[in-house]
Amino acid sequence: MKNKRSLFLYMLVNPIFIIVYWISWYEFVPVYQYGFLRTNIKILLLSGVFFIIWLIWFIVRRVEKNLWEKYRGFYKQWICIALILIMAITLKYGYEVYKITINSKGYFVDKYNEYKNTKEIVYENENKIYKDGLKGIINNISKEVELPKKLYISNLNLTFEEDGTITSFSAGIYGKDKKGKKKEYGISYYSDSTSKITIHSYSYGNTNEDDDYTVEQLNKCLNIIPLESDIESWWEGEEYGIIYKGKRNWGYEKEGILYIDFNGNIRGASKVLSEIKGKTISVYVPDKEEKITPKRYNFVKDLNNIESEDYVGIPSESEKNDENVLKVGETIFLEDGTVIYRFNEDIKYKLEVTSSSLGSRTYALYKLNKEDSSWVEINWIAFGMSMGQVSSITFINEDLGFVVLAYGSGNDAKVFRTEDGGKTYTQIKMKLVDARGMRFNVNPYDSTEKVYEKDGLLYLEVRQENDGYYAKSSEGLYISKDHGENWEFEKELDGEE
Repeated sequence: MKNKRSLFLYMLVNPIFIIVYWISWYEFVPVYQYGFLRTNIKILLLSGVFFIIWLIWFIVRRVEKNLWEKYRGFYKQWICIALILIMAITLKYGYEVYKITINSKGYFVDKYNEYKNTKEIVYENENKIYKDGLKGIINNISKEVELPKKLYISNLNLTFEEDGTITSFSAGIYGKDKKGKKKEYGISYYSDSTSKITIHSYSYGNTNEDDDYTVEQLNKCLNIIPLESDIESWWEGEEYGIIYKGKRNWGYEKEGILYIDFNGNIRGASKVLSEIKGKTISVYVPDKEEKITPKRYNFVKDLNNIESEDYVGIPSESEKNDENVLKVGETIFLEDGTVIYRFNEDIKYKLEVTSSSLGSRTYALYKLNKEDSSWVEINWIAFGMSMGQVSSITFINEDLGFVVLAYGSGNDAKVFRTEDGGKTYTQIKMKLVDARGMRFNVNPYDSTEKVYEKDGLLYLEVRQENDGYYAKSSEGLYISKDHGENWEFEKELDGEE
């Protein structure tokens, strides 16, 4: 037994073992935080092979006589130092793993949370949107998941065939459970890839009951809207869609706007005295929105009073005042999440929230010229399915512009670029940084600050939060020489540049 303990201890404190042990931890931390990076995982696998060979080698050597006598003097002097080194390595990198886990920013933490909070259930019924509305979907889910009794819906994107068969849907629903705890769920189903409904459970996000319908109310509205006659009038496509994003602002654009009361009476928007706002349900033909104008149903109590401020809204005085004092190049962030940026004396841009969930938002982009009487919609879903909170908007000229979309507490951000004045945006792919002066392809900078132009070049400032591990400085600078298509890491900043 004594020899076995000696064998194990000698294996542990051998300098070669300690070096490989340190390298293993050194490689494991970025894998734990960022995922299976190719270089790191190879080294970790080689380290594992080394430990196996190391164990076999020592077992074989155990049969040799006088093994410990040969190294006894050195062994006694080295053992304390070696154990201290092993403890220091374990504590240092163990603490880094602990910080990543606590901040919920690790790759494996995300995977675990996704596994824990995700459930799949069989979609038993082939629901007809004309007949069942949303009831069939909710009934399927409630058989397997205990949903809040009063359920609100923050967004819905649903497609269906001509006969009403639902082919796909994604939605955000929320409410309070029996204990009064607020819960939110993301539900989705795509018939072309699965026969199951996927349910993601989240903690309560940035949702507002005043801005959303309950599922029961939305289902009632869907039953009132003349879906079948709308489809018959279009007679195009194999699939049709419904989009609901809670309370929306259509500005002064009346195209496709239809007012409908709860008796099913419909009236078009003949005149617009102020911005059109309301809980809108849009019916459309996927991928043919430019050819076939969607029908956007705004529910009102009285069709004879639809131009009153109760239904269409009036810009607040504070909003008007903020816009009037806005200087060229400045940005203001309004309480409702709207972001307004002044490009020059004649042109302003506005990013308006179209939906929100879990603190993240989707935006529509508007433009206002000096000669215009109202905001003109440029892009109703500016960043596709990407959600976050706009932290910066910049236009270099009327075509080239950038928007920074931050996530959660501000850590992690994506940069979107447009070269057609905001009609389309694409996400910028950043080159990874050799952050620790070695061969690791990881990017320590998790928050993007702003994009600006200087001497004909574009610059992008980035920083890392307090939970960063690799870069020497908390701020860095990227540079682009091709109008923002490609970016290269220029240097680290000292925070005062």
